[in-house]
Amino acid sequence: MLDSPGGRKSHQGVIPRGAGLVLSSGFIFWALFAGILGRNIAPIVTASLIVFVIGYVDDMKPVPPLVRLIFHFLAAAVSIWRVETDLLVKIILIFWVTGMTNAFNLIDGMNGLALSLASLTSFASLLHRGGPWWSALLGLCFGILIWNFPRAYTFLGDGGSTLLGFLCSSLVVYDFCFSFLSLGSIKFVFILVLLGGIPVLDTLSAMCRRLLRGRSPFSPDRGHFHHVLLDFGLNQSYVLLILSVVHFLVNMAAYKFLGVALGI
Repeated sequence: MLDSPGGRKSHQGVIPRGAGLVLSSGFIFWALFAGILGRNIAPIVTASLIVFVIGYVDDMKPVPPLVRLIFHFLAAAVSIWRVETDLLVKIILIFWVTGMTNAFNLIDGMNGLALSLASLTSFASLLHRGGPWWSALLGLCFGILIWNFPRAYTFLGDGGSTLLGFLCSSLVVYDFCFSFLSLGSIKFVFILVLLGGIPVLDTLSAMCRRLLRGRSPFSPDRGHFHHVLLDFGLNQSYVLLILSVVHFLVNMAAYKFLGVALGI
């Protein structure tokens, strides 16, 4: 439950991983008290618990990557399978939700970054007539962010970061899957990448970079977007602002291409 410094970690002192617990329990409590609104997304809430638990166990004692991936696929399948769409679209969306779950975990290398990106994803979805669950997620992210940036008094941990990625992707599918049916294959994949924003773009960039260098696409390095900007000499606040603006603009472009009418 405590994150100690050392290795590739740059923080000073021992920091508790409590933010993930707040995020998971908060979303579950919201669903329990939201009446029919909560029951509408019961599969997502159930699957979110799977994602959080396996991530939190991994925080305390490392879980083999393949085992984590299997649980992420299971959670994605639980959340997506009841969505009324074509089988091929379902399969693609399950892979996308799984990828987003892990992408948010990979991007969570700087104070406030994962929470800010999830907040902007929630805000963009609300602007485009997303469900009230986005307000709950946005409120939770803001409530945790003040304890995570600029100074971190608590960390999301793998449980919290993967949960953010899972919720941001599965809720998008729940709200807007009807719009995917009319898309061609190339445009469909392109829009999914844009909906993933900075986490997906960063993950794809990292995998391509490592493969070109003859390394495993899953090997760690210091080439993530936030690392590059920090090494360039920018402070965390500027890095957070730049990546947040880019993420929001990419998300808004995705909805523009998707053809969803603004709800404001």
